[in-house]
Amino acid sequence: MPFHTIDAVLGGIALTLSLLVAFAGASLAFHAADFVPSFAPLIAIAVFALLVILATGLIGRAVHAHHPLVPGRLSLAVPGREANVWKLLGFLNLFNLSVLIHTYACPVTLRGVLYRFFGTRVGHNIMIGGKIIEPWMVSLGDFVILGEDSLVTGHLIRGSELILGRVRIGNNVTVGLKAVVMPDVEIGDGAVVWAGAVVPMGSRIGPGEEWAGIPARCVRRAGVRV
Repeated sequence: MPFHTIDAVLGGIALTLSLLVAFAGASLAFHAADFVPSFAPLIAIAVFALLVILATGLIGRAVHAHHPLVPGRLSLAVPGREANVWKLLGFLNLFNLSVLIHTYACPVTLRGVLYRFFGTRVGHNIMIGGKIIEPWMVSLGDFVILGEDSLVTGHLIRGSELILGRVRIGNNVTVGLKAVVMPDVEIGDGAVVWAGAVVPMGSRIGPGEEWAGIPARCVRRAGVRV
């Protein structure tokens, strides 16, 4: 079966199961809200949205627990099980991002809880204004700020090759507005990635360093320009 067909079938099954669960829950909530009939439709809609997110998230966690993805290189030209798992997890993750992040339904101060549910290792007192792709590949320390429209991704595609890599962000790190952090990147404690920077794959940002540009490079170390 062609790769895209498998991807569509797996994604369709996962989404259908999630929608059935959500519809059943919303129906129960609607009929249980007889004591406030004027608010019953709103309650049902809220329950439906919550259950869709919960169900897709749990399916994603179950899939990753059974078929965990690890850093490495995969072929998209002749895809195997790992590539199909990556596509399915990506679909479920992006579906939830569209519902919660793109619509600003989830405030930045609560997105850490959401990403922890999706598999990200999250520290304390963080603010996420951007997006994390492949959350199971990303870890965030304490007091991390990901600026508005920033992107942290655990994958890179070159032609027909898919590259997966972990992203480790230390404590007290700031990733600026619209910055991009590619896979296989480590950012040390107290570092800053300037707005609009693109941190290339394989970069190692030392503690307290400031990186800027496309591709990003170190522009300040220990408060001194380099």
